[in-house]
Amino acid sequence: MNELKPVLAIETSGNICGVSVYYNDDKHFDIHINNKLNHSKKLFQAIDSALKMSDTALDELQWIAVSGGPGSFTGLRIGLSAAKGIALGAELPIVIVPTFQAIAFQTASFYPNGENFVIANKVNNDEFYFAEFSINENSFIFAEDLRIIKKEELLSICNNKKNTISNSTDFKNIYSRLSVPAPLYIAKWSKLFGNDKSTYDFDTLEPLYYKEFIPIRR
Repeated sequence: MNELKPVLAIETSGNICGVSVYYNDDKHFDIHINNKLNHSKKLFQAIDSALKMSDTALDELQWIAVSGGPGSFTGLRIGLSAAKGIALGAELPIVIVPTFQAIAFQTASFYPNGENFVIANKVNNDEFYFAEFSINENSFIFAEDLRIIKKEELLSICNNKKNTISNSTDFKNIYSRLSVPAPLYIAKWSKLFGNDKSTYDFDTLEPLYYKEFIPIRR
C-alpha cells in the first residue's frame, strides 16, 4: 500500500455521523453531524462534501476505513453498507476499525505513560461494553479484552479506581463524555494498524456487535 495516499474514514457507531479524508496530521478534512437519527440521510452528503473540500477523487484513496463497533446496531450497519457500496464501485479495500481502540487511541495523548483508563459505553440499562487500557509510550495497549459487564460491577470499578470514558452519567471519575471516536482517529488508526487488515472480501465483512441483536416483537 502507498502510505502517502489519503484514507476516507467513516464513523457512525453513535450519535455522531462523521467523515474524514485524511492525508496526514497536517492535512485532513473532517465533517461531524450530531444527529443520530439522520445517519442514513446525511452520510453520503458528508462523504461527498469531504471529498470535494479535499479535492480528492475516489481512485486516489488508499482504502476506506469504517468504525466497526461496538456501538449502535443500526448506525454500524449504515456505515459499513456505505463503505461497501463505495468500495465496490471504486475497487477499493476496506479496513474495519474497532471503535473502542480508536477511542483509546484518541484519548492516549491526554494521559501519561503507565496510566490506566477504562472505556464503558451502555449496551442497555443494565449492561455496559467495557475495556481497560494502559498507556505505553504515547500509544495504548489493552489491559484486558473488551467484554460486557453488569452496571453494578462497572460502578464499583470506575467510581473507586479508574479514569472513566463513557456515554453514561453514572460515574464519579468521568474523564470525558467522549463515547465515539472522531473520524480522524478512525483514519489514523487504519494507517498505523490497518495494513494487514485491509480486504476486498466484502461478503464476509460485518460490524463487531459483541452482543446478539434480538428484535423486539410488538
